[in-house]
Amino acid sequence: MKRILVVLLISFCGSSLGEPQSESPVLPPHVPAAPIQPEPTKLEPITPSAPQPITPSAPPPEVTPTFTPMIKPSKLKQIQAKPSVAKPKVAKPRQIQLGIKNSVTLEVRTILGYHVKIVRVNLENPKIRIKAILPKHNKGANFDAMVAGSKAVAMINGGYFNTATFAPAGDLVINGRYVARGKLRTALGITPDNRAYLWVKPESLSRASRLDWSGFETLISSGPYILRRGLVQVTPKTEGYKDAAVWGSAARSAVGISSERKLFFVSTSERLNLWQLSKIMKALKAKEAIALDGGSSVGMAWKGKVLIHPKRRIAFSIAVYQ
Repeated sequence: MKRILVVLLISFCGSSLGEPQSESPVLPPHVPAAPIQPEPTKLEPITPSAPQPITPSAPPPEVTPTFTPMIKPSKLKQIQAKPSVAKPKVAKPRQIQLGIKNSVTLEVRTILGYHVKIVRVNLENPKIRIKAILPKHNKGANFDAMVAGSKAVAMINGGYFNTATFAPAGDLVINGRYVARGKLRTALGITPDNRAYLWVKPESLSRASRLDWSGFETLISSGPYILRRGLVQVTPKTEGYKDAAVWGSAARSAVGISSERKLFFVSTSERLNLWQLSKIMKALKAKEAIALDGGSSVGMAWKGKVLIHPKRRIAFSIAVYQ
């Protein structure tokens, strides 16, 4: 039995594996019997076309926002008006105006223990003028009346005079003209271009050969010198003063010069001799100084108000005008 089965099995395998089958294989219905050959594609030549001009497209239309801004236009302008970066500050040129406040000033001070009143004058202001004031008649005048009748900013008593005739003891020049001739050799001179000088006429000049003061707009003779080149110098006799009352103790007035453009007047009711007066002028930084009339003639006024009243009539006064 076993032999029969082995023989059948060998025969079966040999028929299936040893020789190829003569019959064609059966294919599934969806598979073609012969392979599909693709037909060759015919390529047509490409003829290049002429380039076409490019027409620019129209700009897109403006889009108007439909939202409402949170900041109103008025507030927006205010915010934009304030820059975030601080602007550099440029210093403006300083303008110096020489008005009456800067050109003529009044000081009331205590110098070396003495109470004095000082009128400072800045001649750099071309509107400032210093002149001698004479009364209309030759009998002298009350100082208060001279102040009331003038428009001067300040007024001080002048130089020496003859108490009987009220004639000035020295030369006087007003507006470039001689109005008086005298014997004094010391004087304050103001030029037409507002420069101040103190002069001493040489002793060698006789009365007939007087020094010509015609180059001055204003000239007021007085003295003696009490300060020269910043040094105390009191020698009244060498300048021709013989009256002891000149260098004695009395109320005093004086004029000092610190430069060609700056001078000042000093008056005090306290009794001083010439040496004490010279030290006060030096303390006030004067380079040159001469004494004016003193004693009962001392007077000073400021803007129409009399600060020191003379005790007698005087021949003339010194006025400061703007």
